[in-house]
This record gives sequence, C-alpha cells and structure tokens, in this order.
Amino acid sequence: MQFMPSSFAHIRSDSMGSGHYLASRGRRKHRGVDFDVNKDTEILAVAAGIVTKLGYPYSPGDLKKGHLRYVEVTTHDLHRTRYFYCKPVCAIGDEILKRTPIGLQQDLQAVYGTNMDNHLHFEVIDRLDTVLDPIAYLKTQEKGNK
Repeated sequence: MQFMPSSFAHIRSDSMGSGHYLASRGRRKHRGVDFDVNKDTEILAVAAGIVTKLGYPYSPGDLKKGHLRYVEVTTHDLHRTRYFYCKPVCAIGDEILKRTPIGLQQDLQAVYGTNMDNHLHFEVIDRLDTVLDPIAYLKTQEKGNK
C-alpha cells in the first residue's frame, strides 16, 4: 500500500487530539497536519527535491520513542517538506521525484497504544523558516498537476 499526502486525505482525530494544522497542543499549536496512515504503508514524496535530513523527532536515547524517524525533502522551490513517523528508505543527498517512495509508516500504536491512531505528521517550512499551512501547500501542488 502507498500513501502521498493530499488536501483531501483523512486527517487524524482521536482521543489524543486533533491532527489539524494549528490545533491546540496545550500551550503550543500543532505545526503540521496528521494523516491517517496504516503502519508499514509506503510514503511518497509530494514534490521533487533533495533529501536534506533524516532525523529523530525525539532523542534517540528515549527508550519509548527514540526509534521514531522523519524524512526532510527540500523541494526545488526551497520548501522543506517533513514526513514524521516515517522510517527512511532514502539517504541524505538523494534526488527525489514527486511520488518517489521515501519511507515506511512507523507503528505509533506500539508506542502510544490504541488511544492514538497510526498517522503521518506532515509539515512544510518555507525558505524564511516560516511554518506554512500544509493543506494550502498541498492544494497549490495539486493545482500545478492539472
């Protein structure tokens, strides 16, 4: 199974919270959008670019969450697209085409239990380090395909 973030994909909402952009996270706001995705689903890039980071959203020494990963692809228009809870199948410096597999969805239920749905957290940051609304960005990408 494959998944590519899109403006019409189902957004997670479970007992742990809403996956919508700018949803409340206590004192902070959610910087991305969470799409419902089954574990081990192949994640596809939404735009062409270069893999610029393979990171850890939590300390690798964290026994509970330290294995979780993310992939960052810097697009040709210098937007950084980040795919969290995605086990990389690419390397830093790889040239990525739109719809290229970049990783596999990790199992968040193994970490958080069934209170949290498995999901891909997707965020977009522009060249000025401004966090953008991922749905608006995806709509722009989709419009360019018509």
